[in-house]
Amino acid sequence: MHITVLIAALVFGGISASIVAGSSVVCSYLLTGMPTTERLPYMLIELVIYAVLLSLFNKKFNSYISLIATIVLGRILYAGVLFAAINVFGLQTYGISVIQSVVTGIPGIIIQLASIPFIAKIMNERLKLRND
Repeated sequence: MHITVLIAALVFGGISASIVAGSSVVCSYLLTGMPTTERLPYMLIELVIYAVLLSLFNKKFNSYISLIATIVLGRILYAGVLFAAINVFGLQTYGISVIQSVVTGIPGIIIQLASIPFIAKIMNERLKLRND
């Protein structure tokens, strides 16, 4: 889900990428049961954060810098969401951990950094879109 949202943010912009985020989370849940019902809202928030951040950063920086900044700041904001859910709203996060998601997500982060800017560049060239 992350890869499609990040590509959409670079190619189509924040609004479209946010729609991709919402629809991919819901479709994944309906088709596979993942993420679980408890994690679904957190995954949705995380993906929308990435969609918005990457589309904003991409207006000022190249896609590699934008992607790195999005991954770092996105994790920090996601940690804030979990902190607020637990400490402000008293909600259960069902064992969701930002540190755990970073550690287990390292292979995915490497794949994202290696492929997403390249794929987005090809799509932008072939589709001749302007992401403003």
